[in-house]
Amino acid sequence: LEAGWVGEWPRLRAAAAVFDMRKRDVIIRDSNGFNIGNGATTHRGIEYELRGSLTPQLELAVAGTLARHRYDFNAQVDGGETIVAGRDVDTAPRELHNLRLTWQPAAAVTAEAELAHVGRYFVDASNTRSYPGHWLTQLRVAWQLSDAWRTTVRAQNLFDRRYADRADFAQGDYRYFPGAGRSIRLEIDYLHR
Repeated sequence: LEAGWVGEWPRLRAAAAVFDMRKRDVIIRDSNGFNIGNGATTHRGIEYELRGSLTPQLELAVAGTLARHRYDFNAQVDGGETIVAGRDVDTAPRELHNLRLTWQPAAAVTAEAELAHVGRYFVDASNTRSYPGHWLTQLRVAWQLSDAWRTTVRAQNLFDRRYADRADFAQGDYRYFPGAGRSIRLEIDYLHR
């Protein structure tokens, strides 16, 4: 079940949606790699987006999700973990947020700064251990050289933060799947039309 709202004004766009989803007959893969059948989960939350023009060249946008993802069944998992109805689904953050500032000083040039947040989440089905979440900063500058050519410079993880693409707790220890460090890329695109 989902219900949403969208509003548009000359310099502002806003959208929000609330959702309530129940899944049955879910197959869950636990942190030790075992499949658990006949699972059930519930997912409830709100998604939001707000985008506004600060000036004709400057736009600010914020978007995100606030949600609870919970188990809706009980199970004893091989390796000692216990799934209890009502506990959070492991590796499912309650918060995801994104803040973007876009500057277009000329028709052919666009610069964008982005701040992305992944909130804290549990790394085990018992909800006894957690990953604290992280913030990442990205920059992008694009220049439309002609109708056929565009060049873009991207800086990912600008401040070289250590973070996990995914974290869990398995076989008695934390496991982190590290995210990429700082990277800067130059892209040259030929736009075939």
